[in-house]
Amino acid sequence: MSKSRSKKSFKTKVHDFLENPKGFWGHTVEGFIIILIILSVILTWIQFFNQPLFTHYQTKISAANNFILLVFTVEYIFKFWTAPNKLKFAFKPMSIIDFLAIAPNYLEFILPVVANTKAFRAIRLLRLLRMSRILRLLRFIRILMLWRYIK
Repeated sequence: MSKSRSKKSFKTKVHDFLENPKGFWGHTVEGFIIILIILSVILTWIQFFNQPLFTHYQTKISAANNFILLVFTVEYIFKFWTAPNKLKFAFKPMSIIDFLAIAPNYLEFILPVVANTKAFRAIRLLRLLRMSRILRLLRFIRILMLWRYIK
């Protein structure tokens, strides 16, 4: 273990792990997040465009949505907590998209207490913004493919 690596704080290590995944575990977690993103989009599509299927599996779909929300929330909190510059992190485009992907879910938990939520169901479509993370990963893959040709 090099001196520079051993001197990194726990927060720095977590930040590097989440923002620049490397190695088996980094890529495994990133792959897990991608799978959850795709699953989240599919579940949102079912909820809005296949009502009979949603009604039949509503309990399971809600449980899956809640699990996905928990994972996305923990990921966002850890990224915010470990960010060297919190304000800069909060205004990064991907951070805004991540926030907009989870915020509507929490509004749905809070709104039944204060208002009729049927009018607010469309807000869940913001979850589709999470799909843009896949576009970011595809961009990285394209860059890696181009790098092979440059060498």
